[in-house]
Formats: sequence, structure tokens, C-alpha cells
Amino acid sequence: MRGFSSWFAVVVVSALLIAVPLGWWPKDPYGFIKWAMVGISAAAMAAVWLASAAARGDVSIRRNAVNVPLLLFIGWSSISLLISPHRYYVLRRLSEVLFLGLIYFVLVCTAGGKRRRAVLITASMIGLCAISVVGIAHYADFFPAASPWGSSLGRRVYATMLNPNYLAAYIISLFPLALSFFVFGRPGRIIPALLTVVMISASFCLLFTVSWGAWLGWLVAVVLLVTLAVKAPRRHPGLKKLVAILVVIALIAGAFFYMNRSTVAADYSGMKFRFLYWRACLAMIHERPFVGSGLNGFWPNVTGHLTRIIAADYRDGVPEVGPAETVYEGVYAHNEYLGIWLEMGIIGLLLFIWVMWGFFVQAVRNLKSGESAVETAVNVGAVCGMAAMLVQSLVSYPLRLPATTVSCALLMALVGSGSGSRTSTLRLSLPRPIRALIALAIIGCAVHVSLRLAGPLRGEVIYVEARRASFRGDWPVVAERCRAALKYPVAEPEFFDLMGDACEKLGDYPGAIRAFYRKLELKPYDVHVFLKLGKLYDRLGRGERAARCFEEAIELERHDSPDGRLYLADILLREGRVREALALLEEGLDRHGRNWMLRNSLGIVRAAGGERDCARKEFLAARESGGAVPKYNLMVLDKRGFSGKKSSAAGGFIGPRERDWIGERMDKGRSALRSGRYEDARAAFRAVLDAYPEYVPALSNLGIYYMKTQRMEEALDLWRRATALDPGHRLEIPR
Repeated sequence: MRGFSSWFAVVVVSALLIAVPLGWWPKDPYGFIKWAMVGISAAAMAAVWLASAAARGDVSIRRNAVNVPLLLFIGWSSISLLISPHRYYVLRRLSEVLFLGLIYFVLVCTAGGKRRRAVLITASMIGLCAISVVGIAHYADFFPAASPWGSSLGRRVYATMLNPNYLAAYIISLFPLALSFFVFGRPGRIIPALLTVVMISASFCLLFTVSWGAWLGWLVAVVLLVTLAVKAPRRHPGLKKLVAILVVIALIAGAFFYMNRSTVAADYSGMKFRFLYWRACLAMIHERPFVGSGLNGFWPNVTGHLTRIIAADYRDGVPEVGPAETVYEGVYAHNEYLGIWLEMGIIGLLLFIWVMWGFFVQAVRNLKSGESAVETAVNVGAVCGMAAMLVQSLVSYPLRLPATTVSCALLMALVGSGSGSRTSTLRLSLPRPIRALIALAIIGCAVHVSLRLAGPLRGEVIYVEARRASFRGDWPVVAERCRAALKYPVAEPEFFDLMGDACEKLGDYPGAIRAFYRKLELKPYDVHVFLKLGKLYDRLGRGERAARCFEEAIELERHDSPDGRLYLADILLREGRVREALALLEEGLDRHGRNWMLRNSLGIVRAAGGERDCARKEFLAARESGGAVPKYNLMVLDKRGFSGKKSSAAGGFIGPRERDWIGERMDKGRSALRSGRYEDARAAFRAVLDAYPEYVPALSNLGIYYMKTQRMEEALDLWRRATALDPGHRLEIPR
């Protein structure tokens, strides 16, 4: 029974080392499906091990320098359930920490034998080589799969693990094991040619990720391993071969950098965002420095802090020169140490440092007490792999990803079960029938836990189906799939965004409002949700409630998000409060710099106030970068010929509400043209022209409809009208 539980754990972890990195699901950026795989596997292996120990009546534990600090770290993590109001985020992160702990402790207690270690390391090398080859093939465009994220050099390797930094973290965590066995392992134990393939393919794939933090981690691991090999008391024949391989890798890297020198420099734009995240982290740490804000405390709270930081940076408005920067709201702090301090306070950070210190101390003990070359190779490779991950943790979050959590648990277990550790056995003085009942109870609990963990797995699959349907615009299917997913514990914020969008598209406005408010329960500082709610309330005629939502959006607005002001000004204008609308937009213009939508709305408000010349000036300024909308408004202004008399309304102009409506109709019409549904396209463009007869893009696209239906005279007539209204308009090319 003891042998079965040991090999079961080894086989399960070996499968995870291959399956988790290779598993790929689109629109699963946070790895729910992979985390479910890891959780079910961790629960199963822990249950089999504990049930086996209960049936035997003894539990064997390996004592080392990691066990106690890791247990304290997990225990302190659990305190987050008491101090954080966001239980959803805490439970997610606490589960991830528990998965790492379960995998580590079971492996430490069961995987100390040479054969079991060999199987684990071989599986890790298979997983590393396979994911590297897949990454290279994705970059070479051999596979049709593509990720929703990514651009420039890393556009295709995004598809390998959804984010090139995730792929890079997995590579550098296991790559040093191959190096170490190449240098310290005995000849013939592992084929050097295969190790060479692993090292070169992994390094080549790592280049395509354009992950500077991982490149630095890789370099630190190589330098550390070579230093340890040089200072080792025995000579290692593999060291010279390693130097030759590193020269080959350096030549490949040199050629890569030369061929992509401009792209590599342009791709590294993420540091400015990281600095913003770190400043937000420090602001949150300042609020609760000792006990922290709770696990995953960065995710729901970062938006509010980023808003304040950016508002302070642009206190005097956006500079007139250059475009405004759009800020992506990261899920993680992009610095593992700041993230742990934010979540668990200085106490948690010190416990994490203790865990890592214990890991390196135990590795030194193993190296001092171990005589075999395999023991040296295992410990040196594990130390260098962990060092690489800790270096990348300065700018990323490799300890929070499903694939690297498994590899991290493996490295810790390889060191924790080394020759410097000691075995202690605890006896259970209970009758055999009672021990058998305990074993059955443990298995039953594991089945229950696995079913609970499979809930999000099943729900997430349905959510992915809904997301794919949204790409096709099939909103009835989206709504049906979202309702089906609600039967399972799927609660990530983006799910309720998608559900709200589906309800809105289908005219179920109360359902959309409920979904968006559930999103705000998880992300209380989401400016986009407040905007969506404001638009819905405005559409339902609840102007006061809509105004409050837009005011909330303005409180959270940044230099790149003026929409709250536009819609609130539109409400104020319809209520006849022209001066308030004007003041709101002028303040926004001071803050947002050159923004054609603000200029366009200012023109409408000034026209409503009878200031014809000022309105014309605003429309002209907006026309420089705003496309058809301000051009149309300028034509309306010139035709009406305001002469200083105030107008009580600004009907006929295209404001923010009208722009949204036009945009929906134009998108629908263009989509219908592309798919050959010509009558649907005609209806969409005609609806726009019925409301706004001289809207040039609608005239142009309706001309394309006539051309597609073999009526060239009508098409040419519409195109002549469009060109007469706007000589600079470029006709859309039919596809």
C-alpha cells in the first residue's frame, strides 16, 4: 500500500508537469481550468497518501528546513478570510496556496527514492521540451490556434500559454535541471543528446516570449550553475560541453536580437505599467502594512488607487503633445514581493522569505551530506531553477500560475526529500477496523472536494462557449450559455460583464442591470460598468439614477476615459442646464487634452447656448481627428445658421447617445455586407440615414449595398452625394 500511494503521487505529478502547460483554452487568462486540474490532482494524491497511512497505522514524514515555515505561511494565509471583505478573491488564492502545499508535502513524503525522482525529472523534461516546441511552432504560425491577446514579436507565442510571461516562467523554472544533469549527472544515466535538445529548444522558445524578466532569470540561473560547477571539489566533464552549448545558444540569441532589434525594443513597453502597479501596491501597503489587505487584495482594489495616482500625475491636464496613454488594469502586482506584502502584510512577507531561506539551507545540507552525482545534480538544478523564478518575480508573478506552481512544488520537494533530510514515523494506535473507516472517510472527502473543484471546471467550459459565441455576435446563445454556467460556481468578474452585455443586446435591461451590479460586487471600482449602468438607466428614462452612475464614473475617470463627462453633459443639456454641462466639459478638456469627443460635445452645448462661432470652432477642432461625427455636426450648424439666439435644444446633432446608436447600426450593416445578408445591411444603413440624412459613412456603405446588388447607377449617385458632402471621405472597400 505504501508503494502504491508513492507511485500514484509520482504519476499524478508527472502527468501535471506535461498536461498543465500543454493544455490551452482560449479566453481563460486566469487559468481556471488548469487550476481545477491541479486542485483535483492535489486532492487525489493527498487522499490516497493519507488513506494509505491510516490503513497501515503509521505516517512517515521527512523533516527538513522547509516544512515548518511553509506550514506557518499557509496558516497565516488563512487569516485573510477574516480580514478581507472579498471572500471570492481570498478563497481563490488560498486554494492555490493549498494546492502547492499539498503537492509539496505528499511528494516530500513519498518521492525520496531514486527511481521515483527519475520519473518526476524525466516528466518535467518532457513537459519542458514539448511546450517549447509548441511555442516555437505557434510563433512560426504552424498551428491555427491564436490568442485574444498579444501583439508584435510575441503575438503568436501568446497562444501557447495565453501569455508569453507564463510560458517563460515555466521554461526558466525547469531549464536549470537539464543544465545541472548535463554537468553533474553520470554519463549514460540520461542521454546527453536529449538534454541538449531540451536546453536549446527551451532557450530558443524563451527568446520568442520577449520576457525580459525571464531572460534575466535564465542568465542568473546559468551563471549560478556554472559558478557552482567551477567551485565544486570534483571535476565535471560535462562542464566543457555545457560551455559549447551556451556558445551555440549565445549565437542564436545574438542573431535573434539583430534580426528583431527594433521590435524587441518596441515590445518592452510594459515597465511603465509596472511602475504604476507598484505605486498602487505601495499605496495599499501603506494602509495596512502589518497584516495586509487579504489574499488577492490587489485585483479588486487596484482601479481606485490607479485613478488617484494618474489624476495626481496629470493634475494640470494631459500634455498637448503626444497621445494619451491607455492604462491596462493588471490582475496581479507584477512584483511577487510587493504582492505578498500587500496581501499578507510584513508578517506574510517575512514568512515567505523564511520559506525560501529554508529551501536554500536544505539544499546546502543535501549537497554537504550527499555523495552521489545525481543528488548533486538534483539540488543544484532545483536551486538554480528557484533562483530564476525569484529573479523573474521582481517584475512578474510566476508563483501564481498553475503550471509554475506545479514546477515550484516539484523543486521544493526535490530539495525537501534530499539526503540532508530525516524521516520521522508517527504511529496510530487504533484498531484496524477504525483505521479502515478513517481511510474510507478520507477517500470520501477527497471525492467530495474533487466534485466541488470540478464545478468551476464545468462552468468555465460553458463560459468559454459563451465567450466564443459573443465573438460571432450570437447573443441568444451567449445568454443561454451564461444561464447554464450560473448553475456552477463561476463567479469571475468578466463573466457578469458578458452576461450583462448579452442581456442588453437582447433587450433585457433589468437582467443586464442585475448582472452589472454583481460585477461591481467583485470589482467596485470598475469605471466601465458604471458607464454601462448609466447608459441603461438613461435608456429606461431614469435620468437621476443615470446621472448618479455617470458621476461615479467621473470620480474614477482617468486621463484616457472621458465618457462619463460626455454622457452626464448630455443629460444636463436635455434638462436645459447648459451652464453646468459647459463647465463639466471644459473641466474635462483641461484634464484630457486633445479629445475629439469632448470637443464635439462642447460644440453641441455651445450651439444649444446660441454661441454659433464658438460651436463652429469646437467642431472644427474635433474634425481634425474625429472622423464623420463632428463633420456632420458642422454641416448641421452651418445649415441652421444660429445667430446668437439661445436654443432650448440641440436636436439634429450627433452626441454621445446618438453616436452609440449609429455605431451599432453601422457595425450591424457592415457585418451583414460581409456575410452576404444584403437586405439586412440596407435596413441598417437606411435606419441611420432616416435619422441623419447626410451622414457620409452611411451613404457610402449604402452605395456598396447597391453595387453588390448590381445597381451601379444608384451606387454612383450615393457616392457622389457622399463626396460632395465630404470631399476628403475615403470610400470603404467592399470585402
